[in-house]
Amino acid sequence: MSNKWALLFLFTLLSSVLSDPVVRKKRSDDANPLEAVVERLSQQVIAMQSELSVLNSKINTLQTNVAFHAEFSQDPVTLGPLAALIMDRVITNTGSGYDQHTGNFHVPVSGSYMFVVNCMGPIDGYIYVDIVVDDASVDETISHGDTYHWDHVSESIILHLKQGQRVWLKQNENLTKSIRGSHWSTFSGFLIRADP
Repeated sequence: MSNKWALLFLFTLLSSVLSDPVVRKKRSDDANPLEAVVERLSQQVIAMQSELSVLNSKINTLQTNVAFHAEFSQDPVTLGPLAALIMDRVITNTGSGYDQHTGNFHVPVSGSYMFVVNCMGPIDGYIYVDIVVDDASVDETISHGDTYHWDHVSESIILHLKQGQRVWLKQNENLTKSIRGSHWSTFSGFLIRADP
């Protein structure tokens, strides 16, 4: 009788071990164990190289330097109605965003920028100059000179811009007939921080 119980116990134990999902094949039972490990590691390396490339691109974007400073090459400068102010003497143009032929700053990388406009009008003259993003005025400078003095106006603005947008200056009234050139009137901008 004890043999019967022993056989029944062994049969029950063997059945439970064989049906247990925790029991797995040994690595030595795999068809090509080393090839499977190498393939898995190769895929992990490829994924890590892709992530590294993305991170390097983000670092390069964050380290982008963009700055410009321009002024008129002549003094005074006569302006037509609603004319763009095209400052054609470029002092600084890091990142090559400013176009001296159009007076447009083309945003090379999305991010936060600061722009500064300085303008000097003629004696007894008016200055009405807008800072424009694409085709929308975002800020304005106003100055009224008197009979004996030139009037100088300065305006600054911080904007978040997308790559490809353009920032430029225009007179917004027909009252601005001329403006002092050379270093008396300037347009500057720089990247504060690029978008990650």
